[in-house]
Amino acid sequence: MTLLDLAQNVTTFFEQIEPGVTAAVKVGTALGPVGSAGIKVIQKGKQFITYWIERQKPKPEPTPKRSGSSGLETVKDTTKIVTKQDVAILIDINRRMLVDVAQYLDEKQIDADLLIVTNDPAYSGQIKFLPVNQPEEWVEMVREFNGAMNAIKREVGKANLHLFLSTPLPLAFGIGSVWGTVDEATVYHWEAGTYHPVMPITRALRQ
Repeated sequence: MTLLDLAQNVTTFFEQIEPGVTAAVKVGTALGPVGSAGIKVIQKGKQFITYWIERQKPKPEPTPKRSGSSGLETVKDTTKIVTKQDVAILIDINRRMLVDVAQYLDEKQIDADLLIVTNDPAYSGQIKFLPVNQPEEWVEMVREFNGAMNAIKREVGKANLHLFLSTPLPLAFGIGSVWGTVDEATVYHWEAGTYHPVMPITRALRQ
């Protein structure tokens, strides 16, 4: 399965489940499976939820619980996920970019696991824009991103991080302030219908 195939399956998966189901899931919940892939919640706060998407199905406990009439099975999964050499982190707020990122990674032959950090648990096509008259919500999102990154780093270890952002500029600046230069990553820019690796984040930026 290519990353593009995976992304399209995941998009269809989120379209078919009830929004209330994703809103109610807890950290450690495995959603799916999606073909040969798995979706797991590794961080959840008031503003952000982080989904881990990988092509190896997570190992659930023997007895899953069926939720509502959606046909979705949610199971508690405490198995630590073994990551690939590369991990793509999608901070997805302004537009849904999962399919575009997956297509780009396939073209560049980067075999990566995918992480979606989003303010919409249902990951729907209805974008949830941030209220400009509530700056405290923006600040809270930056604080939650710090928590999300701590959760992500516990999972990915020493993997190469590829960072894709679809966020308002003030939020991107705040996220960059939290990230700092300690954790290395490559930040990508969208232009002319594709992504470009334009910003390597290293300690050398401070020299």
